[in-house]
Amino acid sequence: MHQSKPPKERRSKVLPPCRVSEEERETIKAKAKETGLSLSEYQRRACLDGAVITKEPIADTKLVLELIREGRNFNQYQKKLNSTGKDSPDAVKRVSLKIESLLDALIQ
Repeated sequence: MHQSKPPKERRSKVLPPCRVSEEERETIKAKAKETGLSLSEYQRRACLDGAVITKEPIADTKLVLELIREGRNFNQYQKKLNSTGKDSPDAVKRVSLKIESLLDALIQ
């Protein structure tokens, strides 16, 4: 006895377009053709069943923000030194050491 196929699910919703280069587009089309699937079915399966690789953060965000703050402090000390001629070696040295330690922490 012949089993009937289950009713086909109606797919009427559209996802936002995905921007790709011409080369990427041709590669995706070729992969869909290799599998014998329509482009839509190939994309749907890749989205639903494919592995998702997340990016690892390049650097610790808190360290980067602190480095930016210390860089601003350093610039303010340098601006004051240039405009008044008054030297503040302790402050400049402290900020320089802080920046150096933050850079070391980011590199590791």
